[in-house]
Formats: sequence, C-alpha cells, structure tokens
Amino acid sequence: MHINRPFRIGASLLFNMILESLPITLVCMDLSHNTYCMSTSIGTCFRSTVAKGKGYNGIINYTPTAANILKMTYDCTLEAAAIAHAKKCSGNKSKPVTRPGVGENIIEINKMYLTMPEVARQATLRWWRELSMYGVNAQMFFDSAIQQKNTVNHFTQMIWHSSKGLGCGIHNCGKFFFVVCQYTPRSTVAEGKGLNGNIGFTPPAANMLRMVTADLLV
Repeated sequence: MHINRPFRIGASLLFNMILESLPITLVCMDLSHNTYCMSTSIGTCFRSTVAKGKGYNGIINYTPTAANILKMTYDCTLEAAAIAHAKKCSGNKSKPVTRPGVGENIIEINKMYLTMPEVARQATLRWWRELSMYGVNAQMFFDSAIQQKNTVNHFTQMIWHSSKGLGCGIHNCGKFFFVVCQYTPRSTVAEGKGLNGNIGFTPPAANMLRMVTADLLV
C-alpha cells in the first residue's frame, strides 16, 4: 500500500488484542510506501501495565506498582531520526554520538508477509516479552547483574521511568523490516554521569537504564 498522506494509526489498530485502546493520533510526516512510522502511544500502554503492577515478571510474579514513571508522548523529532536510521537498513544501532541523550531500540523482522502495523506489533511485543521470559529483580532495578545478562535491555528501554519522549520508524529493506524506536531522555548512568562510589563516574552504557521506581502513570 502506498502511503502518500499523513496516515492515522491508533493503539486500537496495534494493541486492541493486547491492551485497552488509546486515542488515535496522527503521524508526523508523509511517508513512502516502504517506510512507516509507529505514530501512537507505543510503549505508553506497556508502561502503564508495568506502572499498575500488571506486568508479568518472569518467575517473580507481577511487577510492583510504580510512583514516578512518566507518561510518554510521541515526538516528531525522534520519529524523523528513527525513520532516517531505519532507511539505512544497517541492522545496527545508530552511533550514540549522533543522538546525545537519546536511547534506542532496534529489531529486524524477517516475516515479509506482515503488514506494517503487524510489524510494529511484532517488534513491541518481542521487546516487551523480555520481562516475562527472563524477568527482573523484585525491585525493578537495572543493576550490574541484569546488565551482564543482557536479556532485558529492550524492555528496560521501553519502560525507563524518566523517559517521556518516543519516536519510531519502520523501513522495508527488501529481506527484512528494520524497526527503530528512540526514547528521551536517557538515564544519567547511561550517559556516564552516574557517581560510582569513590572511584568517579560510571562509564557510558548504551542501554543501562533504571526502570520504574515509584506518581502512577495514567
């Protein structure tokens, strides 16, 4: 399908089989037939699930309720950057120096028979399922042990408590769909600004993000 006008996508389109529907929003820009932006509160409904204590956390049961996880809004600037990187079809993250203060999730979806909305759903579900598949500690804190396992980094990025901006893009690269989502702001730890005892600051970490800590997301 050729998309030559702003395309309306709502959470009801992507998530009505998963969670409650959310208001439909407009995309930020016109797109060609092989590029698609996930212009909806992607992540917000997932973040709400965690914040309300309804996220299944591996073998630990459900996540605790959260008090200071911010409500996420869609950011057209982040979307433009995500789309630009998705069009490169690199299969890799963009260089951190090109997106200071911005976190990023990427994934390749090889099921070329899927529609773009279905690709968006697949990507977000795969990131989200890291919580139920691998679990996090009961405190929902991204510590060194979790970082070393490298199993929930995408999930962590989706629900990082202070992230409030989101922009995503998908590009049909011929043999795979390349999905890119960018989040802002990143954590001070991820930026190498976290104090590390008496030895100075933590080194920069691409995905080291604190999760939910404590006003309930609405």
